[in-house]
Parts: sequence; C-alpha cells; structure tokens
Amino acid sequence: IDMARAARDLGADVHLLLGPTGSPEPPDLRTNRFTSAEDLFEKVRAEHGESDVIIMCAAVSDFRPATSADTKTAKADASLTIALQHTPDILAWLGRNRTHGQRLVGFAMETHQAHEHAREKLRRKAVDAILMNELREGRSGFATDRNELTLIREGSPDREFQGAKSEIALQVLNALVEGWREEPDPA
Repeated sequence: IDMARAARDLGADVHLLLGPTGSPEPPDLRTNRFTSAEDLFEKVRAEHGESDVIIMCAAVSDFRPATSADTKTAKADASLTIALQHTPDILAWLGRNRTHGQRLVGFAMETHQAHEHAREKLRRKAVDAILMNELREGRSGFATDRNELTLIREGSPDREFQGAKSEIALQVLNALVEGWREEPDPA
C-alpha cells in the first residue's frame, strides 16, 4: 500500500491489486482485491496492457495444494501428505508479455545468497529492476513498518534503502524514475 500511495503522490494513476491482508482497503486508492495467485494472475492478464509501469510487490505463494475438498475430511481418511503444484509465475509472464515501453519491477525476498538470487531473478524474469529484501526479524519483511531494500538493476550499482516503508517507497520510486530517464525505453 505504501508503494501505491507513493506512486500516486508522484502523480501516477494507480490501480492497486490487494491480496488477503490484515490491512483495510485504502479509500484513497482505486483497489481490487484478489484471494489467490490464480485470481491475481487473471486480474494482471486482463489489465497489464493498460499500464506504463507495473510494480509486483505481492508475496503470493509459489505453490498450492494439488487437490482440495468441498467437505470436511474425516481424520481417519486423512493423509498426512499434501501434494503441491506450482502457481502461475506472474512476474515471468509479465516479462514475456510486456507492451512496448512498459517498465516492470519485481520484488525478491531472500534468506541466503540474496544478491546472487536477486540478480538471477532480474535476468530470468526479464524485468527492469528487482527490489530485494533479506528477511531479517524486526528489520524487514511483513510484520514491521520498517524495511531494508536493495534496488538491483542491470548495468547500475546496487542502491540500498532503509527506514519506514512509507519513506523508502518514495525514495525507491524516485530512484527508479531517475534511472529510467538515463536509459532507452525497453522493447
């Protein structure tokens, strides 16, 4: 929500896709809710062509149960093994299906070899930038108002940001725009 508000404050026409969070729907932003990775994927596919910049900061699950039941499963009939299947890779799909001139930014939450994994994701997903944060208890992640992010772009030095999420959202967006002014439009 902080990134969406910062973009709006910089003059962007923002459309926020908001998942099942504890946060209320912000009344000051055009918002659509989604409930699953598949739901988000359908919304993104329907609207991605209308956007000049897409910032994917959703932390949707990479996996979902392969099967589901409409009724309660009795304990005696239950298996202790849950088969999983991949959810759609929305960021990779966007990288393959971007429109001419469209900018694409992804997030990467990492726990080890953070910079290497984030740089690999930047290339593999065909995005313009990755905002990487290392999961550190109390310093970054979901259950805190603070964050530490590293902006990773091909051909540019990494830039680090830390502080209140609302403050660094604005700093990150300004850094992205500044970098885009210095490089040619993407294909």
